[in-house]
Amino acid sequence: MRESTVATGLPNFPQTLAGCGAIDSALSFSTTPAGGLDFLDLLPDAVACVDADGKVVYWNQAAALLYGWSKHETMGRGLVDYFASETRDAWRLRLAAAMEGDESRDEFEDRRRDGGKLWVDARVRRLVGAGEAACLVIVIRDLSDRRRQHEDRARMDHQFLQSQKMETLGNLAGGIAHDFNNLLASIIGYSEIAAELLPPDHPALAKLANVRGAGQRAAELVRRILAFSRAGEQTRRPVRLAQIIEETVPLLRASLPSTIRLVARVAPDADHTVLADPTRLQQIILNLCTNAAQAAGSRPGGLVEIGLDAVDLAVPPSTQTGAIAPGPALRLLVRDNGGGIAPEIMGKIFDPFFTTKPAGEGTGLGLSIVNGIVSALGGAIRVESEPGRGTSFQVFLPARPDGEESDGASPSTASAAATEPACPRGRGEKVAVIDDEESVALLTQMALERHGYTAEIMPDAPACLEILRARPDAFALVVTDQTMPLMTGLELVEALRAHSLQTPVLILSGYSDALDGLRRPALGRVGFLAKPFVLGDLLEHVRAIVRPQS
Repeated sequence: MRESTVATGLPNFPQTLAGCGAIDSALSFSTTPAGGLDFLDLLPDAVACVDADGKVVYWNQAAALLYGWSKHETMGRGLVDYFASETRDAWRLRLAAAMEGDESRDEFEDRRRDGGKLWVDARVRRLVGAGEAACLVIVIRDLSDRRRQHEDRARMDHQFLQSQKMETLGNLAGGIAHDFNNLLASIIGYSEIAAELLPPDHPALAKLANVRGAGQRAAELVRRILAFSRAGEQTRRPVRLAQIIEETVPLLRASLPSTIRLVARVAPDADHTVLADPTRLQQIILNLCTNAAQAAGSRPGGLVEIGLDAVDLAVPPSTQTGAIAPGPALRLLVRDNGGGIAPEIMGKIFDPFFTTKPAGEGTGLGLSIVNGIVSALGGAIRVESEPGRGTSFQVFLPARPDGEESDGASPSTASAAATEPACPRGRGEKVAVIDDEESVALLTQMALERHGYTAEIMPDAPACLEILRARPDAFALVVTDQTMPLMTGLELVEALRAHSLQTPVLILSGYSDALDGLRRPALGRVGFLAKPFVLGDLLEHVRAIVRPQS
């Protein structure tokens, strides 16, 4: 049967079809019967018509382009059979309701002939002419591009909110770090002074060394929190990945549900270094283990396993993402016994914002962040998963098998160095001490006076400035905190230089982001020491500024 013959059997179809709101405006230019239904091929919307038995009696060109079925393939056959199995039942109900007189219109995800997804606005209406059989007209508008743009805008809005959240976190962390580092400076400093007051064989020395070590580990944790909350490139240095795992496991144990068993196994031959920022390495471990814990769920028997071993790659391994050159490497393993990853989504797990979690329970950024860090380090990631039997992530990172350690001393090394008596001594130079934390000011004064300096605590920075304006040689050095109520350390330096006063200044701070101005040569002799500090470092900085040639 030819299409024109079928079309003429419909009840005043062009005129009646003009009542469908989805294409009212499009039909207004032509409702003449002379052209039959051919004018509907000019419409951008897909239009189909089925008879009372659900068989296709009209299928326009837009419908053929949208779904991939030609007119000749659909005419005279059941319409529902051409929809994908996932949406077929919904279409059957939609057509049945419309045949009973209930017009339907809704937006939903549909499928093309090739399985491709599309988002459509579909409207189904029953048409009945005088003395003629009823039929259904279906008008479908493709909303895929509009939907994609909406999702892109939503992702950008979410990304903007995330960046604002991280900025707020950074500001909050900076404020907390300032106060917390003042406390740590007192703990570390007074334990050092107490140790100096005891004879070499006193049993309390070991206890005080433990106090100093704990304080320095806490200080390192604060530094990592600050680095984690700030965006930007981090400084790379040789880092023992085994030590990062050792430090991260307690954080994970405290954050994971008690039903999940956390097991860490580091091979004896894995005591090598990688050239990286320690915070980024910790971020890899935290993100992978958090994902693994969520996969394991809260059921009893959940397991998250962390492993580390050394491998010598003769050829690059088969991986899902990244590329690592042949040679010595460290392999970090994170494995869970959860439900596994379905094969159809395995290729998407590293995509930004892709997540299988319900709305509000995940951003889809965790694995994309891990991928970015690993790729930047010249590493690669292999993922192995089987539905119902868990997932394992293997991260390969180039290793330094020479065992070169981090350029930062470990707490035990720093503590040992702090007990050495070779602290530089002063020659009676007078030093002004400014700090709004009284315990830190007293500690600094005590340390300086015990090592040959004369120290005077100033009530605030403006008071010190007035003294120096009246007597430019009143102090050989000013030791000041950076963050203070009336005048910051950097503002004090600028005020001194504005009055042509070249008094050297040593600025102490637990949060160094505000000190970029110290790089300006015009500020003259200005030093910076991060809080908390060991007394040996304080005295060395003071000596270097007061007597730069000695």
